[in-house]
Formats: sequence, C-alpha cells, structure tokens
Amino acid sequence: RIGLDHSLFCWVWNEYSADCWLYCDDRSGEVADFVKFQTVPGNAKISLILVKAAHGNVNRRFSVSAYEVVSALAIKNLRHFEFDNFIEQIASEDDAHFRYRIKRNGTPPVDNPEAGRFRDEFLGELRAVGGNIGRDVVVLQPHNRQSTNVGGNVNNNARCQLHTLLLSAETACRSLGADFHVVTDRS
Repeated sequence: RIGLDHSLFCWVWNEYSADCWLYCDDRSGEVADFVKFQTVPGNAKISLILVKAAHGNVNRRFSVSAYEVVSALAIKNLRHFEFDNFIEQIASEDDAHFRYRIKRNGTPPVDNPEAGRFRDEFLGELRAVGGNIGRDVVVLQPHNRQSTNVGGNVNNNARCQLHTLLLSAETACRSLGADFHVVTDRS
C-alpha cells in the first residue's frame, strides 16, 4: 500500500520522488528504507533515507530513545556507500521485486517487464557515476517536535543526550564523506 495511505513512508514515496530515482528497500537486511539517487550531470547524489514514525499524538513527550534505533540503522547502513555491494544487491532482485518499489522522476513502472527495465537503467546510471557522487544520510523521525526542541520545557540532560547521539551519527557519516540530516515535526 506504499503511496496509498497517510503513513510517513507514503509521504516519502510521494514527496521525495521528483527529478530522481527513488527505491524503497524496506525489509530485513535493507540498504535503507529508501534510496534516492539524483543523476544531475556533474552533481550526482545518493541519499540513504531512514524512516521511523512517531508514536503518539501531538502531546507526545520529548524522547531520546525514539532516535536510538534509527540512528543506529543509519550508522550500520553506511557500508552501502561501497557501491559494488549495493549494486550487487540490486542486480540480484527479480523484476517483480521492483514493481512497487521504484520510481523514476515520480513515475512507477506499469508492469513487471517495465520494472525490470527500470532496475537495469537504475543500475546503469549508478555504475556510470561510480565513486564520484555526493552522499547523504537522511533520518526522518518526527517524534520530537520543533517547538519542544527549541523552546519547550525539556529536561536539559535529555536534550544533551539527543545532541550527543545525533552528533555521533553525523561524525560517522562525515568520516565517509556523507552529509547527515534529521527531519522532524515542525509543529
């Protein structure tokens, strides 16, 4: 049902797919929940997007643990910036696997044969850029709201713990030449 309901996954599927390849790899042993690949000549970029939905309503409390799992996944999955491993994994999947998991410039394939063609073109473009590519890790975790982070009544110790956790993840990303971004709830 990806793209058809009001989940955070569907939001990424619908909002992050313009002018790029977007591949959903949400499963055991995943590269990331989503891999976004922009092929702008001379400025190609690959983004590993990790999504962890918030639990609770708008009155949810500030939480460091909400970020622990998704930050650990981000660090663990940095190994996929070694393109040979990533390309090998993608190449081993059959056409049916890609039918509902890939978009090019916002458009999904219409059938399994076209999905296979999308996979082959995706792989071809990845191979063409090789190691000369920008890298991003994007964590989407809307549990902590901006109003709580900036001016809310939050335990300073918890805020420091969250900053330390996210700075550790950013340091790991930067050691491989990747930028690190966290997207949270703006409310």
